[in-house]
Amino acid sequence: MVLRSRWRRWIGLGAVLPFLMQLVGCGEDAAALPIACSGDNYCPPARSSAWWAIQLWPTETGDKVGADPHWLLTPQEGQSLSFDGTGSAQLRFRAAALLSGLVQTADNRALVRARVQATLPSAIPGQNDYRFDTQTAEKVAGTYSLRIPTPAQPDDQLYRFWVGFDDASQASMYPPMWLEHPVTGDLELPIQLRPATQLAVLSGRITNPLGEGVGGMSVQVFDENNQLVSSSAVSLTASGATGGTYRAVVDPSLAKNPRANLRVVVRPGPTTMGLPSLEAVLAPPMVGTEKIQHFMLPSQRTPVQFMLPVSGLGPSGATQQVTAARVIAQVHLEDATTPSGVRVSYTTQADTDSQGIAKLMLVPAPSGGGNLTYHITIVSPPRTPYASLSRDIQIGPSEGLLAAVTLPSRPRLIGRLLSAFGEPVSGGQVVAQPIVKSSGPTSPLDSAPEPTLPQTITDSDGRFVLRLDPGDYDLDMIPQLGTGPRTSLDNQRIGDTDIDLGEVRLPRIALAKMLVVGPTALPAPQVKVRVLELPNTSPRYGLACTADLPCSQVAKVRAEAFTDSKGRVQVLLPDSSPTASFLPHSLR
Repeated sequence: MVLRSRWRRWIGLGAVLPFLMQLVGCGEDAAALPIACSGDNYCPPARSSAWWAIQLWPTETGDKVGADPHWLLTPQEGQSLSFDGTGSAQLRFRAAALLSGLVQTADNRALVRARVQATLPSAIPGQNDYRFDTQTAEKVAGTYSLRIPTPAQPDDQLYRFWVGFDDASQASMYPPMWLEHPVTGDLELPIQLRPATQLAVLSGRITNPLGEGVGGMSVQVFDENNQLVSSSAVSLTASGATGGTYRAVVDPSLAKNPRANLRVVVRPGPTTMGLPSLEAVLAPPMVGTEKIQHFMLPSQRTPVQFMLPVSGLGPSGATQQVTAARVIAQVHLEDATTPSGVRVSYTTQADTDSQGIAKLMLVPAPSGGGNLTYHITIVSPPRTPYASLSRDIQIGPSEGLLAAVTLPSRPRLIGRLLSAFGEPVSGGQVVAQPIVKSSGPTSPLDSAPEPTLPQTITDSDGRFVLRLDPGDYDLDMIPQLGTGPRTSLDNQRIGDTDIDLGEVRLPRIALAKMLVVGPTALPAPQVKVRVLELPNTSPRYGLACTADLPCSQVAKVRAEAFTDSKGRVQVLLPDSSPTASFLPHSLR
């Protein structure tokens, strides 16, 4: 729980001087004072805000190691951080909860080496969930024990418990197990897998165009949110009628939406590389029933190497080879023999080499037939002046050198970073964070590149230039450590032309002093403290959070530091928001 501190008021200079010396960094082992507030520089105290949130990441186990497992420190967060008049706050860890239990099969057999994972969803927008996992024991068969943090709002932050299997033989027999449960303290949670009467079976055969069984293909069933709801089957490698057969056990109750169709996904295994993946839609099966789903691979040729040159178009019209670009290629291979509702796709990727050539293993078009249409995505390295690109290309029956793809120029984002007093900020980091719009779950077979984080450093005059792909961004401004707080200029839309931000003035500095203690109120040393600013998405001038305007909805890190041996830390926080001298405008 995050609590507001109440610093004791001392009477008399003799009593107050040692205390003040510690706060400003003069005492023994004192919390480091940021450079911006040292010497003759005075930093006003941080003020409370409805937008502050806090995360605590311990690097050690706790303040009473070996005495009581409840006092072991675990990662925690809070959505309430307030400061008193001196800019001080006390942060206190909640006691850890002990999760334990026994994992059994439906017929009461203990399951050893099963994976138990506890997931706590973060209440801070845009932050990753907290995950803790262990394996069930072999000595005391099937038992498990996990130390997990107690959430600040147990009824609103339900833990999600998952049981899966690292062992391939176990994974082929049992579906995973999901359940949600609040955690307010120690929890004894026995988990028993569902009996066969509460499950369904999906079986079938995977064959090639000649009707021969294809072994070594993995078969899994997912719900509409791409959550696994079945065991992981592998088609049999055998001759005769059993070759290519598979049997997967499905738990329909695991689906988030029990009425939505499921997806059956077939992927090549280590022994079947070069074959395509398949996907079929499956109506939710009734428990106790068996459904049949056969798959036939299309008539395709073996993948061969094609070379795709990638170049970039410079301002003068000259082209240059682009190295280290990630190229992802995907093609649909359905043919006349493919049943209705079955999707067949082949995906591969490669990076361009020093000559700007991506060597892709592609399925060539059939001899005497039409070309295959591949959708390629080229992710250009962040520091190059050439933009990423997606397009369709035609692949014929013969391997070799493909027509070069030329990337357009990236538009530039130009600006000058100034302090709150108008002085140039040199050596500051400017990072462009893409605003990712949620488009809902996609097929497990779809391959999407990870968003890149273009960044640069301001020069001695505070100037910076970023080359960005068109899109929406938040611009994180990170001055040199101890010289200023992190801040951001959010909701910037980049089109096809250069943009000048003009002079970006950083907010005023405020000093925040925090004391971090464990559950027993003893100081918590070497704890990483992260202060985040929650997004303000309320409609206001220039921001309506509509499809026509960029709208950042994730919390931003504003300060990050470690506590000293006495649990103290001092960080700089922004006292307002950064401002640009004029609205961005196009340079061409």
